[in-house]
Amino acid sequence: MFFLLFPNFVLSHPLGINGNKVDINFKCTDEKNIDREINFGFKEYNFQKDGSKVLLSVPFNKKSNKYGVPTSGVYEFGTYKINNEVYDNMQAWFDHGYLGSNIYVFRRALVKQNNTYLLNDSLFNSTKLIHNKLDKLQVRIIAQSNKDYEKTANLIKKYGNLAFGYIVTNAEKTFFANIKFKCTLE
Repeated sequence: MFFLLFPNFVLSHPLGINGNKVDINFKCTDEKNIDREINFGFKEYNFQKDGSKVLLSVPFNKKSNKYGVPTSGVYEFGTYKINNEVYDNMQAWFDHGYLGSNIYVFRRALVKQNNTYLLNDSLFNSTKLIHNKLDKLQVRIIAQSNKDYEKTANLIKKYGNLAFGYIVTNAEKTFFANIKFKCTLE
């Protein structure tokens, strides 16, 4: 019998699922309530078919200490100006769900200035129709996540596009709240 041992080599999921780390890892603390934290990461997925790449937002589950199924593609905005403040870079991604009994689409925008990261977690009231469409896509993403990575990555992009389109079209009438977090790279 012949065995090869690779002690430092670990197979990781191409989408970051169930990993302890992904390509870029963040820990963010609410500026007003230091007990409230959001942990997430970014994972680059390389499409085998055409060689293109997409950056995925991957939520971190503190209970399992593992990353979950990616929620959305990450949109790169580059240098960005908000209220006369210029940031080196802005990245945004989306999620949806309940907060209390209300349904929301969440827009998460991470801005970088020098080596400082800030996360703006914005909540937008959702309609039942958009919530159901996002739920159906999320179920398909989860179902495909260990079967067909290419299809899963495309569904994740579709999810982000649907949420992004909803917010762009309805931002003024659906904006509910914004929570700011200070973030560190982990």
